[in-house]
Amino acid sequence: MATDKPLSKEGRDFKVRSKSMAFYEVRFRLRTHEKDGPQAALVQFLDSDERPITEEHVSPGFSEQVGRYSYLKANPETGVGVVRFFAPAAGGRMTLRFRTWANRHPVFLGPDISVRQLAGWTIGAEPENREAVRLTTVARPLSIPVAPGTTVRLSLALRSADDADKIVLQAPCAMSMEGQRLRLGEASAQPGSVRPFAGRGTQILLPVENAGQAPVVLSLACEGTAAVDVVEVSVLADGAVAAGVLRQDQPAIAGSPANASSGRNEGESLRWTTKVGNRLFLRSTIIDTRQELTHTAAKVSQIERTLEDSLLLVEKKVDYLLAKIDAYAEVDDKNGAALQDGLAAVRQVAQDLGKTVTANQAELRNWQGSVDGRLTVIERGNADMAGEVAAVRKKGQELGEAIKAGQDTTDTKLGAIERANAELASELTSVREASGKLAAAVDANRMEFLKRQDGLDSRLAGIEKSGAKLAAVLDASDSHVKQALKDISGRTKKLEEMDKRLAKLAEPKKPEPAPIEPAPKGQPTVLVELLGPSGVGKSTILNAARALRTPQQWWWGSAEIDATISATDMARPSNRDAVDNFYPRDFVPRCLETMTASRMLPSQMVTAITQLRTTCQVATAVRTISSLHPLVHDELLLHRASTLLLYSDTFESEAVWYFDTVPVPTAAIILRTEADAIFQRALRRSEQRINTYYSLDDNALRAIIERSLRLTEIAAERLRAREVTVLEIDAGKDVSETAHMVHDFVLSQSAKAQLSHVKALQ
Repeated sequence: MATDKPLSKEGRDFKVRSKSMAFYEVRFRLRTHEKDGPQAALVQFLDSDERPITEEHVSPGFSEQVGRYSYLKANPETGVGVVRFFAPAAGGRMTLRFRTWANRHPVFLGPDISVRQLAGWTIGAEPENREAVRLTTVARPLSIPVAPGTTVRLSLALRSADDADKIVLQAPCAMSMEGQRLRLGEASAQPGSVRPFAGRGTQILLPVENAGQAPVVLSLACEGTAAVDVVEVSVLADGAVAAGVLRQDQPAIAGSPANASSGRNEGESLRWTTKVGNRLFLRSTIIDTRQELTHTAAKVSQIERTLEDSLLLVEKKVDYLLAKIDAYAEVDDKNGAALQDGLAAVRQVAQDLGKTVTANQAELRNWQGSVDGRLTVIERGNADMAGEVAAVRKKGQELGEAIKAGQDTTDTKLGAIERANAELASELTSVREASGKLAAAVDANRMEFLKRQDGLDSRLAGIEKSGAKLAAVLDASDSHVKQALKDISGRTKKLEEMDKRLAKLAEPKKPEPAPIEPAPKGQPTVLVELLGPSGVGKSTILNAARALRTPQQWWWGSAEIDATISATDMARPSNRDAVDNFYPRDFVPRCLETMTASRMLPSQMVTAITQLRTTCQVATAVRTISSLHPLVHDELLLHRASTLLLYSDTFESEAVWYFDTVPVPTAAIILRTEADAIFQRALRRSEQRINTYYSLDDNALRAIIERSLRLTEIAAERLRAREVTVLEIDAGKDVSETAHMVHDFVLSQSAKAQLSHVKALQ
């Protein structure tokens, strides 16, 4: 799952390759605290060396600390924001650094940042653009760059003659009009704005000259609204327009024929201006190349100086080592002289020792005799020890034989135990078969009892009729007849009690709580949630899927999980733990606001709030369970959306928020079918309608069912966006088929989790 990450003052960098003075749009997703203002975060514009860009046309915001910048403003509901900027005049690589600024609370930026180039002109673009542009009072981002020392011929046509005198040119520098020419001065802190087209009709033809030293971007705007057709934008050579007169080989301006003073037609003029633009780009590239070569030469000189310093340092180290070697050689000479003196002393000691040995040979012979005697005693002791070792070996062999015999006896006993276990398993199988037969017999006896009861009821009715006739004829025997009727009534009550007991025997037993085997350390618990419209068949399909489980392919269902939580120490948390401290913190308050602002009846709101509290308690308890086998539940927070959101007037946006915020499981199973099938089931349950369908007529019921189906589509889309595995099932198919799909999907999620755990251990 892609999630938003907090921003810091150091910022997060985003690399962009840009064209010269092209116009770009950056889209991002940002979440700020409601108490923070629009200055909580900003984006810096840096060059390829991560130095702040200072060119004025890049962005209107500028600071000595961060250079050119733009504040990050996002839609408070969707979190989507847009920033537009012009690329530097040199183009190439640049860096967008997203960082915090005047914030007091955390700011979260999404990972999905996109940059795209908007439609517009650059110097290297084609000189014609036939696409109509609609202007407003705000400067159009479709702007015209004018490089230093160049002239641009601007040719526009207005659709509306009424707005011909309202078009305005804006530029971040001083502007002036000289006859039919627009002249741009040096860069200024106060941007210029002129209205040069009053009374000139719908056709605008104007040369624009940049006499400054910095690139200028012209923006088109108007006081009212106007549709503009761009006829031509041409880039002319340096100084091509001077003193209000064009060169003879260029087209005329302000309504004069395009080829009046030369034989060139419009196509040749356009090709010529394109060549000039290409030359300008080539010149810019050559200048950039020269600058790179200058930087490279400076780096080479620096490397040479570094190499010389390194060689000098190596020479000093070699001299130091040679001096150290000379010192060691002198010490070695002294040690050699001392060694010679020591050898002479050793030789003298050896001579003295030889004399001493000769003098003491007799004494040595006596010592040798005593040593031989001692060796004889030791040999005898060794012989005795060898005998003891042989005895120990013999005892060891006997002990090994005894251990082998004991092992054989143990194997025999284990075989007997295994056979007893097999017989016990066979008896257990027989007991299960007998239990099944007993259940079938109970069902059969119940049906037989019902048949007998029907026959008895008919007989009792006949007896009552006969008794009434007999009472009318035999007034004297009236008391006896009444007593007989009382006896019959008592027997009827006994039969009703017996029917209730048989009905209790036939009811399925609730699942008994069983200890859940915890998952290995480090392996996450697999949680699968079911959701779908009420009446789609979730409980039926889940119960059928539970019947497919085996001891080797096991998972826990909703009823078993609830019974285990209730019977163990994992009691449901209190309202404070489950509701007040629920994560995320704003989830429950937003749900309550949605319900209170919806069209629910008061009784429906009370019931929905109670269900929300219970679900938060169960969801909190379930997420504390560590289980080796998957947990499958159909009444957790994903399904609870159908209880809370269906009556909201802003249903679509609330559903998107809900599934973007709710804590998600490992996987989700979404059940849906035709709206008419769910409608018929809801009608059949008219006496026991759920809270969502309460007090609705047929038309309103169909509308709520269709909205609940739309809710499942939004859930599938948003859950997949959060990297949750989703299985969508058509509940209109056979129950056995859908049950197998649920069972296989749950087992596949368990296998995937185990495989991820094994890879993590490796």
